[in-house]
Amino acid sequence: MASPTDHPIRRFGAFLLGLLLISLFGIVCFFSSPFLAKGEQDAAYEVNSKRRLEIKKQVDSAQAEVLKDLQPEASFKQAAASMISDQAVADPSAIVPGSPTSLNQ
Repeated sequence: MASPTDHPIRRFGAFLLGLLLISLFGIVCFFSSPFLAKGEQDAAYEVNSKRRLEIKKQVDSAQAEVLKDLQPEASFKQAAASMISDQAVADPSAIVPGSPTSLNQ
């Protein structure tokens, strides 16, 4: 049974009040963000960025040497060929339902 104080107009008014408060919060945040934002970067950021770039150069050069020797394209082709080959199912419990093998059982 519905409450005697529950009216659709009152519910709609509460909804509009909530929508208005959320919108007001967004507008206040939008207009106050330029005053709160800092335009300067930390000196620690500059020092760490130089160090990170040096580490990245070392990692990239080491990775290029390893990939040059490994030839990953050839190993990917070999792995794909072994996966695609038509081999018999090693474990008969791994038969796919609806396949010809499962229909013959």
